[in-house]
Amino acid sequence: MTSATNSIRELSCAVSIFSNAPLASILFSVAHKLCTTMFHFFPCTMFHRYSSLLMIATIICMSAPMMSHAANIDSTSTATTTPTGPTIKIGGYVDMYYAMDNDKGDVRAATEVLNLERNKFDINIALLSVDVSADRYRGRVAIQNGEVVRVSWTSPFTFFPSIQEAYGGIRLADGLWLDAGYFFTHIGGEVVLPKDNWFSSLALTTIYEPFYQAGARLTYDPSDKVTLQLHVLNGYNRLEDNNANKSIGWFIGYHPNADFNFNITGIAGNEQDADQKGALRFYNDFNMTWQITPKFGIKVEGDLGFQGATPLINRNQSTTMWSILGGARYSFNEQWSLAGLYEFYNDEKGMLTAPIIKGQVMTGCLEYRPVPNAYVRWEARYLNLDITTSSIFTGDNGVPTNTRFGATINFGLFC
Repeated sequence: MTSATNSIRELSCAVSIFSNAPLASILFSVAHKLCTTMFHFFPCTMFHRYSSLLMIATIICMSAPMMSHAANIDSTSTATTTPTGPTIKIGGYVDMYYAMDNDKGDVRAATEVLNLERNKFDINIALLSVDVSADRYRGRVAIQNGEVVRVSWTSPFTFFPSIQEAYGGIRLADGLWLDAGYFFTHIGGEVVLPKDNWFSSLALTTIYEPFYQAGARLTYDPSDKVTLQLHVLNGYNRLEDNNANKSIGWFIGYHPNADFNFNITGIAGNEQDADQKGALRFYNDFNMTWQITPKFGIKVEGDLGFQGATPLINRNQSTTMWSILGGARYSFNEQWSLAGLYEFYNDEKGMLTAPIIKGQVMTGCLEYRPVPNAYVRWEARYLNLDITTSSIFTGDNGVPTNTRFGATINFGLFC
């Protein structure tokens, strides 16, 4: 672990002089040392990887105010100069948790992706990213580790679990961009990173939507209120393709102002393996977020999916799934907020879920933000599934049950 420690020490020294160096030199120095450090910690043990990711991400987050100060000084001194180079942003994120519940079994992965391990501290995600943007091109590379990677970035869906995103794009015309590579999904009202959601757990709807995708996307902004996207992808929640077909995705976003956002998204394609009979999957999602007042906001989401065959019931029988959820959040002030969510999920034919999941979920979350880029969340979650099809939990004396209650506390820092 000595080499990684030395790299971190060098990176800390570089951070200490950020306020006195030009921004371009700062970014180059950090990027260089970041790459050097990654070389050292990725071949090592999981503990080593986690420790290095935690230290690097924390240093980058702590240095963000100094980088901003240096950028302000530089921009003031060159206010009359037209910028010619790209904008480079280096980011970091760490989310740690402690979780508990009353389930005596071991099926948490069927209903949880975040906060997966019981009765111990663990890391959901540790993330390092570099974003590059210019007038005619852009790109992003994000490296990750943590429990969510172990559970969701798995073979055969991907062979490179440490790569969260890696893509590049060019501007074809005003408001028209073409990007290609590995992306987060365009589907859904939540993302896999807790910092970008109201809650530190994911809705069942989100868990069974795609997390990631590989391919190309065309983005067009006809105005500052509308965004349109067309995707050509390897498949539904796949970086590695499993057949010779490609899937088509779409995104229609309406955002008239900063307080209201409405999206219609979806994907269609054959998601069966190459050695199996093909079956079209057609998946649709709509989601809306509305900040009604500065203190109070709501969100609504609904999903509807069709597939020509189901793996659990009958491969020649078409099937349907659907879900709906609604949530609200109230902010007492800039630091404290309270949010609640109700969801009903129905996949009784097993189109996406195994074991079959049908039932309701209720979630409550109290959040404290000591600073804008850090949070502590206390969360309670109750699952009440269909007793006939979804008694997947284990109660006292090993008896199957359809209910589970759990609680988590999450700590997050990002920049």
